[in-house]
Amino acid sequence: MSDDLVPVEFPEHFDEMLDRWSAAKDKCVGWCLLCDRAIATEADLIPGTDTHNCPKGRALEAASSLEEAKADTKPLNRDQQDALAWQIIHRSQPITLEAATRRRPKDYLELEQWLRDGVGFEMAWSEFLHAFFAAKVASFFAHPSPPSLSPGWQAIVAGSAEWLSAEFGLPHPAWTDDPKYFLDAPWDPWQELGLDVTDTIEGTLARSPEAFRKRNVAFLSRNLITL
Repeated sequence: MSDDLVPVEFPEHFDEMLDRWSAAKDKCVGWCLLCDRAIATEADLIPGTDTHNCPKGRALEAASSLEEAKADTKPLNRDQQDALAWQIIHRSQPITLEAATRRRPKDYLELEQWLRDGVGFEMAWSEFLHAFFAAKVASFFAHPSPPSLSPGWQAIVAGSAEWLSAEFGLPHPAWTDDPKYFLDAPWDPWQELGLDVTDTIEGTLARSPEAFRKRNVAFLSRNLITL
């Protein structure tokens, strides 16, 4: 095979897809080979691309963005990596709340139930963030921080609700203003866990978003990134 040729993998049942597209040609502008559905109009494409705005299409574009970044001859620094990750999260089109939370917590009440059922906080919190980034709706922060968490982590979860709401243009959760979610002294969760951190609490606190800094929590927004 010539080095200039790129092998193409056709999806299973490709012929059947073509038949369905042919039958629907008058009612659509194309057919998505990723989700096997009609593309009704150009408005159903991800802006700036020829990719169908479906879950598989969005995942393809996100992966493509990461590959383009990796192909750049100049390595990205940590801040640039963070900016790229947030760009990908913002660009992803929201899906329905039902679809986003089918097997994930839909709010802090369900997050608390996961914790009471024995799921570790790291896993439960990651699943919650994945669900929020998929749907991007205010109902995720309708209830206060899970009471089973320590005061420090309750403050982090409250700060996350405030920061993410502002970041995605959602209403400010009023419960986050409760003084119980503000610590009396600076606290770094990673130092408490015994992790090797390269900065002082004061240094990390100074770089933390206001939603965390005002709570005396040394916590960077990059800690919320999940892809």
